[in-house]
Amino acid sequence: FLERISPQAAHYKCNEHKAQLASVTSHGINDFIFDLYDDSWGDKGITIGAKQGPSDFEENPDEGEWSWEDGKPWEFENWYTNDEYAYEYGYWGEPNNSGIGKGEGEDCAELVLLPSGFMTTPGYWNDRNCDSTRNPYVCSKPMIM
Repeated sequence: FLERISPQAAHYKCNEHKAQLASVTSHGINDFIFDLYDDSWGDKGITIGAKQGPSDFEENPDEGEWSWEDGKPWEFENWYTNDEYAYEYGYWGEPNNSGIGKGEGEDCAELVLLPSGFMTTPGYWNDRNCDSTRNPYVCSKPMIM
């Protein structure tokens, strides 16, 4: 969906469609979602279903393990690590909980669509704030055969 809303709002929007934010459990799924991107969107990231701490947005998220909103096993991750340029400036990769504002952490995730700041290679993941980030998002639901 191209609507630019917070990951928390995207969670509820997906639920309205009897779906959940997309779990990215392989390079193939990561590439599929990345390939949905159209340059005309102008967005730097797209919200995916990874969440740190409690996956229920009703709870107050605390730091913890990353998990998929739909409960799929966390067996694949594609966090942006870094590059030589970033090392020079003390940037060590994702998830890094940086960009924290008002005591809030970065407990949701986005798939990076465009190079931005130290993240010079798109297609990797970045941790983001669950309330203030505004991105398009991807929902998924099981196929019925």
